[in-house]
Amino acid sequence: MKSYSQESINFLIEVIRSEDEYSRQWLAASSDPELLEFWDAYDGDTRKFNTLMHSEHKELAASLDALMGNDNAKVWLIKSGNRDMAAFVDACSGNKTAVALLLRLKQKSWLKLAFEIQQHDKKKEKKSFWSFLNFGNPFR
Repeated sequence: MKSYSQESINFLIEVIRSEDEYSRQWLAASSDPELLEFWDAYDGDTRKFNTLMHSEHKELAASLDALMGNDNAKVWLIKSGNRDMAAFVDACSGNKTAVALLLRLKQKSWLKLAFEIQQHDKKKEKKSFWSFLNFGNPFR
């Protein structure tokens, strides 16, 4: 798997955290535009997923697939020698063993990214819960 700089991961975190347009442009122009495709695919753009799937970044596509619940994708990550990405997938859901493995493998950037994805999902879940309870409140 390609090694990503901490700087690229940090720009991706800014895109996730605040939808920062500068960070998005920086990633698109960098040597790691597939990280932006990864996030866009996670956010629902199936064309970006297909682009990753049919490129040399199959690990990112498999990680996305595993994040969406496909256990076979996680098995593929492990069998293809990408234990760190399989741990990343589990760390995104808060698995403490996966977090410990990422720390032991010195993959702190991926750990920070997993935390940010987990926070993003919690915010999204909270928003959908409150929108579900909106019974036509005119003050919203």
